[in-house]
Amino acid sequence: MARWSAGTASFIEKARFLATQARDKAPHYQHTEIGYNYRLSNVCAGIGRGQLRYLDDRVKSRRSTFDYYQKNLGNGSDFQFLPEPDGVFSNRWLTTVLLKTPGITPEKVRLALEERNIECRPLWKPMHLQPVFKNAPYYGDRLSERLFNEGLCLPSGSALDVVNLGRIVAGLKSRCAGLEAGRMKRRLQFSYGVFYPPRVTKTPGICIKPGYC
Repeated sequence: MARWSAGTASFIEKARFLATQARDKAPHYQHTEIGYNYRLSNVCAGIGRGQLRYLDDRVKSRRSTFDYYQKNLGNGSDFQFLPEPDGVFSNRWLTTVLLKTPGITPEKVRLALEERNIECRPLWKPMHLQPVFKNAPYYGDRLSERLFNEGLCLPSGSALDVVNLGRIVAGLKSRCAGLEAGRMKRRLQFSYGVFYPPRVTKTPGICIKPGYC
């Protein structure tokens, strides 16, 4: 009976893993197995249907969030945002940015912002780089790889206010500048054999999840 219970528990855990996209433990979406997304119950579907009446307001909020990021971070040599082509109306449901400063990677910035309880995530890992598809043929120009290596998903929830958006922008600016300055400083520190431990600041958290799904 004990063995049957242990086996049942493992089957349940495996079923949940496969039913929630079979996502491996990583900051980005990575898969060693093919999974599914069966989490939407009839109750959640009903709630979602009821929210459709507010869709225009949600889109307006998401576009406003994107405009705030682009205005306050700029769209040039350090940060690049996805343009909106003529004749196209984007809902801007999730704001993403490319980090163009040499030596500044999305993972370094993500971890630095995590110290401030601000959650960001990498862009989606390309399908041809997923372990589950390692033996599949690939045809492309590596553009998706470049975007994955440079891109970061920013908090984009509809409930974000100007205060929290300001915190995120300030964190991005200071962390990118700090990482660049720290990279140069470490060169000098190692030259003189000096090491300074980083400071950790704890503040109320901002999560990307409301705008990442």
